Amino acid sequence: MNLKPTPYRLSAFCLLLAGLMAFLATGALAKGPKVSATVEPDAIQPGGFALFVITIEEGNADEATPLVLPANVELAHPLPSTGRPQSGGRFQYASTITWQITSDVPGTHTIPAQELHINGVPYKTNATKLVVRDDPDAGNQLEPLMTLETAKRQIYVGEVVPVTVNLYAHRQTFVRRIGLIELPKDNFAIQRFPTQPNESVITIGNVPYRAYAYQSTLSALKPGKFKLGPATAEVILDIPSSAREPFLHPLLNQMEPRKLRPSCNEIEIQVIPLPEEGRPKDFKGVVGDFEITMTADPKSLNVGDPISVDITITGTGNFDALMMPAMVEQNDWKLYPPKRYNTESPNEPSDASGQHIGFSQVIVPKGPLKNIPPFEFSFFSPIKKQYVTLRTKPVAIQVKGVAPSAPAPAAAASTSTAGTPSVGKLPDELEKVPTVQPIVTDILTVMPSQASLLASRPALWRSQRFLVANAAAFGLLAVLIVGKLLTHWLRERRNLNDAATRKLWRDLNARGLSREQFYTLAARYAESRRLTGEQVQPILEHHEKYSFSPGAAEAGREPVPSVEKSSVLATLRSAPVLQA
Repeated sequence: MNLKPTPYRLSAFCLLLAGLMAFLATGALAKGPKVSATVEPDAIQPGGFALFVITIEEGNADEATPLVLPANVELAHPLPSTGRPQSGGRFQYASTITWQITSDVPGTHTIPAQELHINGVPYKTNATKLVVRDDPDAGNQLEPLMTLETAKRQIYVGEVVPVTVNLYAHRQTFVRRIGLIELPKDNFAIQRFPTQPNESVITIGNVPYRAYAYQSTLSALKPGKFKLGPATAEVILDIPSSAREPFLHPLLNQMEPRKLRPSCNEIEIQVIPLPEEGRPKDFKGVVGDFEITMTADPKSLNVGDPISVDITITGTGNFDALMMPAMVEQNDWKLYPPKRYNTESPNEPSDASGQHIGFSQVIVPKGPLKNIPPFEFSFFSPIKKQYVTLRTKPVAIQVKGVAPSAPAPAAAASTSTAGTPSVGKLPDELEKVPTVQPIVTDILTVMPSQASLLASRPALWRSQRFLVANAAAFGLLAVLIVGKLLTHWLRERRNLNDAATRKLWRDLNARGLSREQFYTLAARYAESRRLTGEQVQPILEHHEKYSFSPGAAEAGREPVPSVEKSSVLATLRSAPVLQA
């Protein structure tokens, strides 16, 4: 049998090979983009977080597609993040769109197929599932605790009482964010809680907790028996995902972020109405315990001159209801509208011991007087359980001058002595309005002998001072431009030398990296910088484990925890460089 190739056989073989290559090329060109959806991890605790990832192979989405979620699943962040997956330390020709999702309802939630457009063509992903497991053994002992405390359980209507909300976080957890503390305000007026608490460490059941104390004040709106609370707040913290060994070091135990609303107790408060017996006529609803002081200036003046009166009220209570105390005898005075100001603000809302409030008022005497009458106001004292009226002491003054009397009738004018004014009070129609007279003693205006517009001036180009100043300005500008160009050139040259290393560092800090991707980039970064030392060896071992070990493929696809990521980045930043 003759197997020697002939020209005809070679031609047929070449034609067959060309047809096969054309068929493969046509199949490769006909292959379009492929989209898929995954949830990582597919099971979380109530309030935990998961990543919903859409992977697009051989293409990119035209625009950000709104995510369609079932009723009990919501977005933890409204905006997605984009990136490119890695395989073996190199980026694939694919793109990813990642959302962070969460759910508080236990059960299996089906996330429907998502539609997105690639080059104007619609594509649909597969449907996925998110499992929310309410496992009592999966870290409930590490959840935060919340308590509500008040200084008194029996108060009067309008009485201001300190209230404290305590949040206790287990030492093995990491608190990311504590939302606003909220209390039901149906029957109480509650001042807003501060955003910065007082922090301390306490022990509960031989276990240390980090304590966050939020302090505010409340006052009752009406009498009766009411329940205060419970207090609520949204807390986001990292809890160890391993329920059996929750006390491992964070580098050895993966941390799971969870959004929780810890439960809180309620407090029953008895609100007593204010008594009717002994209530003053000028009572304005102020409840508390106060002290009052008054100062006045000047103390020696003429009739019709203004006096500034300052009244300071200190103590504890409902300062918002305080008004300017009233003058006891007002007939001989002209009173102007008072102004209120705060002389001192406490650091904490519940610290009412140092509260001060002031009032300033201008008063004008209508005639010769020897003192300023007292000012007084009334309030109800919860300590004394009775109404109290405070009154300032009279302030001695000396009012000089004579007030002109009103014009006499024509019949009586002939019998009166002309030009002799009578001593008496200042009539309202003739009283002086206080005005501010400026006293100018330190300003002197010097006028030139000749107007500057009429004086002859030399041409600027003939002035030596002008030419020297412009030459110096141009020289300084030239030096600045040359320095800027030189700095830019040096920076570009340095950037060319370490551009690849800086790109690896940016990739290491990207979000959503798996263990395999992260440790592959870390190994490449250590190699490019020629890092050495014992602390670098575990990073290289993790790279070998997650990239080349068959048994670690599943673990390599898990997202790298934030604590572990921060530790590795700190090691790479501080590792020594091998000297050449």
